[in-house]
Amino acid sequence: GQPNDKPNEETFFTPVISLGQIEMKNAKIQISIHKEYKNQIQIDIVNLLGDVIPENVYEIKRWSYAHWIPGEVSPATGQSVREVKIFSKTKHNLILVISPSDKKIWLHEIDSGINYIIPVTNFFNELLRQRKEIFDKASGLNPNSIFENINKFSDADINNAFINYSKLFAKVDVGAYEEMKEKKGLLDFLKRKLFKAYGKRTNNN
Repeated sequence: GQPNDKPNEETFFTPVISLGQIEMKNAKIQISIHKEYKNQIQIDIVNLLGDVIPENVYEIKRWSYAHWIPGEVSPATGQSVREVKIFSKTKHNLILVISPSDKKIWLHEIDSGINYIIPVTNFFNELLRQRKEIFDKASGLNPNSIFENINKFSDADINNAFINYSKLFAKVDVGAYEEMKEKKGLLDFLKRKLFKAYGKRTNNN
């Protein structure tokens, strides 16, 4: 921005491109940085353990999702994450990362290295539409339960949910990306073969 500029309220709705925390004995400071919009960048600094930031603090550790790269664990917890490459026949630049241990989802843009934080609720709404039969098992739209059951969703489920989510909320340009068809495993193949064989015997009788 420029000197004397007034804050542009539209920056409140821009994607979060960096999120991290500084953990202290008596405070937990969370810092989030939004994507630049019309030469302005919004930075939010919040104490998750209180209304104010103490003057005298003792830092224990700090971490940020901004530093994450493919193959690494969650910066917040050190636990494993699930990586799903967003499907495209021409581009291979997006990886959706789901971290059950800290209940976070982010989108890694390979070319820029930016990790966009993805709001959980709207994405999970789209994910549950992909597999309605899991809805009850995952306790409906309960984020904790869905994170716990995330392995019940295939890469295709997650990919297609993200494509539909992005069309609605436009966090990044997904014009070159598309939905995936579910890959059938060996068991499905054998079932189809048996079904066809059974059908032929029935017709012959």
